[in-house]
Amino acid sequence: MYAEKGARPEEINQGAGHVLFVEGENENSTDYVFMDLFFKGKSIKTEILGPSYHHKSTAQALSKIHPSYYFIVDRDHQSSADIEESWRNFPDPNTSNILIWRKREIENYFLIPEYLASSSFLKKGCSVSYLKDAIIKAAGKRVFFDAANIAIIEIREILKQEWIKLFSNPSDFKNKDDAIRLLKEKPEFEKQKNKTYKSLSETNIEKRFFHIVDLMFGGEEKLKFGKGEWFDLVSGKETLNDVVGKCFRVRGTDGRIMQGKERLIEIVKDLARKPLEEQPDDFQQLFKLIENRINT
Repeated sequence: MYAEKGARPEEINQGAGHVLFVEGENENSTDYVFMDLFFKGKSIKTEILGPSYHHKSTAQALSKIHPSYYFIVDRDHQSSADIEESWRNFPDPNTSNILIWRKREIENYFLIPEYLASSSFLKKGCSVSYLKDAIIKAAGKRVFFDAANIAIIEIREILKQEWIKLFSNPSDFKNKDDAIRLLKEKPEFEKQKNKTYKSLSETNIEKRFFHIVDLMFGGEEKLKFGKGEWFDLVSGKETLNDVVGKCFRVRGTDGRIMQGKERLIEIVKDLARKPLEEQPDDFQQLFKLIENRINT
């Protein structure tokens, strides 16, 4: 289902102009809050479209009809090659106007220590160095958990790939006996059995898991900034929540100290209002890509 705040793409008038669809459930979703403010003043509207599979199917269906609809999705299981291709081609209706974040989630960008430290809600004494330690500690608590889940996602995606084609010649099916014989003799069944067995073998599961762990740690014994890909692959959402709880204090206009999601949203709004030149490189690149399209 689409979130109440987000309009269904087919309900948006083609004359409404440029629309950026982001992941999320409602107007308090981090992606929506940030992008809505980030593009404020530009001729583009931000809308919510639920999880990434909504984006992909909708983008493929509507990008040619509505070339000014753009879609941003989390990295999920996408390969680095697919991600970079999306950035090279974005926005292009021929590739469904889909952009894939280079990091696992938008929250991973907010974990860039220098960027996060620029927030006016940072507690006194929480330096960039302190933030780095807090981020590594928070990520370290879940790095193997995330690695195991990434392994599951990769295996699941492999098994979901189209592996068998439908029959194409009705004349081969003269009777029931012909039909069952041809069905049972279809070679893809045996190939898939072998592929599934291999994918789900203990050896392959272990190999895949350790490959992801090695990728994350980059040959180091512990997580370190600038080493491995852990910063891009761990759950930014959960890690950010942990760090925010330790290093940030947000007071509402009524004097109340905010907690949880409410506190996080205020921090995200604060960062979204930073000048473009102070934003992470991917945010700057996205802004320029959208701006160029709007101006053409």
